[in-house]
Amino acid sequence: MKPTTMLAAVAGILAPVASAVPSPSRVAGRTATGSGPLGLLTVDDTHRFFPAQAMKISSASSGSQSNGTDPEGQCLTPTAAKDDDCAAAIGNLHSYPGNVTVQTGLCYNWWEGSCLVKVCSTSGSFSENAAHIADTMTTTLLGPCVKAQGKSGVDSDCAAVDTQCGTYRWWLTQYGGEYDLPA
Repeated sequence: MKPTTMLAAVAGILAPVASAVPSPSRVAGRTATGSGPLGLLTVDDTHRFFPAQAMKISSASSGSQSNGTDPEGQCLTPTAAKDDDCAAAIGNLHSYPGNVTVQTGLCYNWWEGSCLVKVCSTSGSFSENAAHIADTMTTTLLGPCVKAQGKSGVDSDCAAVDTQCGTYRWWLTQYGGEYDLPA
């Protein structure tokens, strides 16, 4: 049998199997433009989005105060994330069932269109109700930062977001396709 004939025969055998496997972009509720409610667990890569120097400069003018336990929103750098996309990405997080639990150095990510939501742990295991995180981000980041100033933002239990203090960071920023799955 010629190699091309053999390849055609193998392709004919595998075609029904391949068509039965769901497209990765549809796995776990993902949509054509977003993550869906289950999000994606990754290594904490926020340094790619926010160099430490940018956070120091921007957070110095935030004016928010932390009592050490309540989240505080800080607006950071200018972003191209659209208000509606951020509301939808936060909605994806809000639809996550139960608590979001993340270990040190990891983040759960939700996105829609041009906007990315990241829930990261900086120390130990962090666990919080997804709806609570989403509601807090809507109040402290979506309105004051993205809508009012066109800036990305972060909620944290520590004012020094450029360090490893505190236990969590909740980011709202521009999404550039970093976690898209192949179609």
